[in-house]
Amino acid sequence: MRYSFPQVVGLLFLGLSVPLLLWQAAPGNQLPIAPPQFVALHSIMETFAIVVAALIFFTGFGAHETRRSLRSLVLGYAFLAVALFDMFHFLSYLGMPDLLSANSPHKAILFWLLARFTAGVGLLAYILIPERPAVSNAARRAWAMAVVVTATALSYYLLRHPHWVPRMFVPEQGLTPIKIALEWGMFGLYLGTAGLLYRRRNTVTNCDIPSLLLALLLMAMGELFFILYVLVTNTANLLGH
Repeated sequence: MRYSFPQVVGLLFLGLSVPLLLWQAAPGNQLPIAPPQFVALHSIMETFAIVVAALIFFTGFGAHETRRSLRSLVLGYAFLAVALFDMFHFLSYLGMPDLLSANSPHKAILFWLLARFTAGVGLLAYILIPERPAVSNAARRAWAMAVVVTATALSYYLLRHPHWVPRMFVPEQGLTPIKIALEWGMFGLYLGTAGLLYRRRNTVTNCDIPSLLLALLLMAMGELFFILYVLVTNTANLLGH
C-alpha cells in the first residue's frame, strides 16, 4: 500500500506520540516554557488550526452542487463552530489581552473542550449520515447563519461568565477531576469514531478513509497529553497541541 506524504507525516507523528506520552507521564519530565514564548507558539498553532477548520467549512459549504452532500455540509457547519471556538480559545489564553473578563487557564480550557467536542460530534455525524443530496442554497445559508449565531452566543456567555462553569484548572494545583474526566471523554469519542469509521469503511463513500482514520487517531492521542500536564506552559501542553 502506497502512502501519501501527509499520511507518512501523520504516521510518523502517531508513532512518536507513544514514547513522547510515556516521557511526559512523569511530571518531572514536563519542562516549563517561558510564558511569552509559549503564548507566541500557541497563537501560531491555533491560527493554523482555525485556518484548517475554516477550509473544512468552505469545502463542505461551497463545493459544486453535484459534489456537495448533506454529510459534508454538516461536517462543514461543525468546523465553522470549531473555528470560532478555537479563536476564542487562544484569545482567552493567559498572556493575551483580556476579553470581556479576565483571561485564565480555566477560561481558555472551556473553549478548548467545546471546540474538541464539536469536532468529534461533527466527524461522528459525517460517518453516520448516509450519502444524500444537500439542502437548498437558501436552507444551507440559513443553517450557516444559525451556527454562527449559536456559537457566538455561547462564546459570549463563556467569555462573560466563565466562573459559572465548574473549574477546569486551579493555579498551584493543576487540572481538576472534571477536566480530566472530560478529556477522557474526548479521547473515547475520537477513538470510538475511528473504530466506527473502520467498521463502516465500505459504506462511507467519497472519503479518504485512511487519512480520516489517521486524523482521528492523532486527535485521540493528542487528548492524552491534555490529561497529563501540570502547567499550562510546559512541554506536555505543547506536545498535545
